[in-house]
Amino acid sequence: MKRLELNYLLLLKRILPMLFAAWAVSHESDITLWIERRESALLVGVFLLLSALLHPRLQRGLIVTLSYGVAFLALREAFRVFQYPAPLAASPVAYTRSLLLLTSAVFAITGAIHESLQKRSIVGRRFYTGAGAIYFLDHGITALLWAHSWQSLVFVFSGITCAIGAIFAEKFALMGTIETEARTAVAAETLIEKTVRRTEWHDTTEELTIPPGQ
Repeated sequence: MKRLELNYLLLLKRILPMLFAAWAVSHESDITLWIERRESALLVGVFLLLSALLHPRLQRGLIVTLSYGVAFLALREAFRVFQYPAPLAASPVAYTRSLLLLTSAVFAITGAIHESLQKRSIVGRRFYTGAGAIYFLDHGITALLWAHSWQSLVFVFSGITCAIGAIFAEKFALMGTIETEARTAVAAETLIEKTVRRTEWHDTTEELTIPPGQ
């Protein structure tokens, strides 16, 4: 019975990020309107996101949730590209963008599943960063050519960053492993030194001094 409950909780834990991401994407306009009416909400949200990234368990859940979010956004946009005004709605451009967005959605879902099943998976990291690269570059380049806004530059920069993360995912993971092992080694050496000091024999007897003439 306990094993069944544990499996149920584990399954629920893996499904919750996907459900939350689907809810957030489906209520995107309502959430945006709610944030616009509350100036401090955006700052609080950014603070919570940054705090979650610093915590190992929350970081993993946040990555999975964001991966599903990118997947659902890409799926939604893949069928909206044909509704854009010309020349963005032209067949070659629209079909190419639709294919790229569908690829981004598949990558994001694959990355989310890998990360939820195996913590800090290099394969999963390549997939969800690759998905982010495709999604952000698609939107950034499109917005740059169409609207020439500063937001488009942010999207392009984010896409390039994700692409670098996907290409060098193994090296970044190795750097993180080396740093973790170095910290573990230092902590182990400190613990050994403290243990040795506590177990060392100290002569607590005082030397008897005999006064002269006695």
